Amino acid sequence: NKHLKDFFQTQITEHELVIKKIKRDMQENFLSIVDFVLSYKKKKKIIFFGNGGSASDAQHLSTELTVRFSKNRKAIAALSLSTDTST
Repeated sequence: NKHLKDFFQTQITEHELVIKKIKRDMQENFLSIVDFVLSYKKKKKIIFFGNGGSASDAQHLSTELTVRFSKNRKAIAALSLSTDTST
């Protein structure tokens, strides 16, 4: 019975630590995502950037938004600040 109580307390403590870390570290990410959504709704251009592999990701993300592949939709204004070769 003591083993189960200890296990329970350990699990709760671990979850509390995760919640504290999320509160501390994720607020800026959350605010950035909200800002992104609001910019999209205002029909502003989304700009991606990066270097190395992240530059490739930036190109990929901007291309995914500006072209349509399998779904017919309006293009979403996006730009990669790297060379944008994939567009």
